[in-house]
Formats: sequence, structure tokens, C-alpha cells
Amino acid sequence: MQHKLVRLNALLTKEIATVINKNINDPRISNSIVSIHRVETTPNLSHSFVYISVISNFHKHDLILNALNDASGFIRSLLSKTKVLSSCPSLHFRLYEDAEATERLSTIFESIKKSQNDLGDKN
Repeated sequence: MQHKLVRLNALLTKEIATVINKNINDPRISNSIVSIHRVETTPNLSHSFVYISVISNFHKHDLILNALNDASGFIRSLLSKTKVLSSCPSLHFRLYEDAEATERLSTIFESIKKSQNDLGDKN
């Protein structure tokens, strides 16, 4: 059973990321990057806890977390319609609490944004 949970968690990580990037048009999430770090599914396969980190210019992590939890039913219904998953557990989004990794990613994205602005100023 443990191997099945590991495979399911890996599949959910991939599929949830795809759905969020392609199908969620919530203005609370726009202009933000949502990264899924891991998914933990309960042994009875009824609930999955999705750990995310958010990179946003406005530091609205709680707002984005609420938006994803509000959309969890929609995300679950899209996942259930795919041929990959016949049924999907209830999804519960939580913030991934690795401050060091989040800070490092924020620094990288800020430097990319700055370099893009510098290139735009030269043209």
C-alpha cells in the first residue's frame, strides 16, 4: 500500500500543477507563481494535503492559499475527469514552510525581473 501512496502522491503533484497553471483563472492567483512541493495522501485515500509555496510581488500568500482551497472542488472535479485518475481525494492546500527555499526563489525571481527591466530600458 505504501508504494501505491507514493505513486499517487507523485501523480497528484504533477496533475494538480498542470490544472493550476492551465485552468485556474482566479484574479487572486494572477501575477503569482504557485509551486507544489509535495502531496501527502491519507492511507484511506480520502484526503490529500498539497504543500505549496507562493512567489508573489505582493506577499499575498494567505489570499492565494484561500483561493486554492476555494477552488479545490473544481480542481478535484477536473482531476477526476482525466483518464489518469478515476477518483480523486479531497484536496487541502497548505503553505510549505521552508523559509530558506522560498527566500532563495524570491531572490532569483527578483533578479530575473530586474534584468528584464534593464533590457527593456536599453531598447
